[in-house]
Amino acid sequence: MRATINFEVDVDQVENTMATLVAMESDTLRAIADMIDVNPGPRTMVLEEVTEALRLLEETSAQLEQYKGMLLSFERARFETVLPQSADNAMPVTGQPINNLGELQNTVESMKDLQGFLDRINDQRKEGADAAPTDEEG
Repeated sequence: MRATINFEVDVDQVENTMATLVAMESDTLRAIADMIDVNPGPRTMVLEEVTEALRLLEETSAQLEQYKGMLLSFERARFETVLPQSADNAMPVTGQPINNLGELQNTVESMKDLQGFLDRINDQRKEGADAAPTDEEG
């Protein structure tokens, strides 16, 4: 299940906020590595493990691509906003005005999947905590 949220952060904090979101994907990548790591003893569910690992890799890759797009869009909007444009460059060939706020809006729209992402991470952590061994090996 996915959810859409909308929030604001200070412009100076956009990159740190995005870095935090990107870093959260490392939990999923570690889970994938654990899933496909060679464990001692016979293995009987390798196909299922590989299938699940690929599914998680695709989800993580898609999420990272989305974050990359958001960062590129923000950088583009910030760059275009900072640089003054001559009157000749104010209108593109199509005759449509340049709308830097529109590009920023696209970035904000892209961030609306944050809640679904956070829910997925929380679910994975809960599943990991439930599956974690409680006895110490000695």
